[in-house]
Amino acid sequence: MALPLLPLLGLVPEVVGMFTDDEDVTKVAETASNVARTLTGADDESAVDALKADPSLLVEFQTRMRQFAMQEMREKTQRLQEINRTMRVEYESANTYKTGWRPAVGWVLAFSFLIIVLAVVVPWVWFTFEDPAQVSPMLESAARLIGALNNPIIAMAAVLGVLIKKRSDDKHAASTSRPSGTLAGLYQKYFGGQK
Repeated sequence: MALPLLPLLGLVPEVVGMFTDDEDVTKVAETASNVARTLTGADDESAVDALKADPSLLVEFQTRMRQFAMQEMREKTQRLQEINRTMRVEYESANTYKTGWRPAVGWVLAFSFLIIVLAVVVPWVWFTFEDPAQVSPMLESAARLIGALNNPIIAMAAVLGVLIKKRSDDKHAASTSRPSGTLAGLYQKYFGGQK
């Protein structure tokens, strides 16, 4: 966003405050610039002075920017409603793949740990009693095996941790009544109560 647009955006701080994403703020700035140029016929720097000098132009500028903001909020709300509708269908699905994903990662991780333990401990115990000279080469091989499996196991453990954390967050969100997100907060602030 160009610095000359900052004074222009200062004329509609409530509109700019509705947008937090950089791309959205850039879009607000571009729209403000276009609206100001249309109303005043001047470039961005001169448009600010022209808008401040003529209260009727300033009111028209602010009105158009508020209309722009409301249209953007309607579109964003519509997108979020579609996403929520899709998520609800997925959540309510009895699909085993969806509901079995976290337990499957947990079982695969547990099975991987079991394989490593069996691959190291059983040969170690066997060679200790049968051929003690083979214990050292066997432990070197086991160390290479563990090293090779280290990254996939860490990745699985991280995925399992994220899945558990996400499930905990979902349970927490379902149990609290506070609105989450900008739109829900705005709704509660201006209209009161819960949406």
